[in-house]
Amino acid sequence: SRVLRFATATTTVLLSITPAAADRVRLEGWLDPAQEAVVTVNHGSGATSTATADEVGRFAFDALPAGSARVLVALADGGRLATPVLLL
Repeated sequence: SRVLRFATATTTVLLSITPAAADRVRLEGWLDPAQEAVVTVNHGSGATSTATADEVGRFAFDALPAGSARVLVALADGGRLATPVLLL
């Protein structure tokens, strides 16, 4: 698995990317400081997947398609964080 870190002046997101089934990956994440948020993965194909970070800032996607994607985090306080394009 790989762990990636992205940050703004006020928020950090850690992403763990682990191979799953054929052509699929598991993406787990943690927000610091811990907070609720809506997390969206925009796939290179144009499809999207959405999950909710819980009150301790954790979220997970179990079977995302492997390939290019971008992760967008919409924080409960109105803040936003976007990663560059990643290879899942």
